[in-house]
Amino acid sequence: MKRPEPPKTLGTAGKRSWRAAHAGLADDVRFTAKDLELLRLVCGQADTVAALEDAGDLKLLGPARTALARLWVEIRLEVDIGEELGAPVVNRRAQRAAQARWRAKQDVAKARKALGA
Repeated sequence: MKRPEPPKTLGTAGKRSWRAAHAGLADDVRFTAKDLELLRLVCGQADTVAALEDAGDLKLLGPARTALARLWVEIRLEVDIGEELGAPVVNRRAQRAAQARWRAKQDVAKARKALGA
């Protein structure tokens, strides 16, 4: 499958980031719509950082780089444990939340069983 082209509004640094993010995915894995929007924001911020570097604006460069790093963390993906079953790639935060909900349900079931015994 062909990877989506970077948005035309992105500059050189943004397009490079877009392509790098897609190149890191397995051939059968695609970003979700939410992740594509986050990726667009990451790439736009990469353009901002590049512009600040070119301008030599050290005062704004540090915070801009910090924002870029945080956006990359937001979009970092991980293949779910059910990958062999064809499960999609999920956001790490969503995966942790689902696991926490499952553990909570198991704890409630154990407590009910203990009370009934």
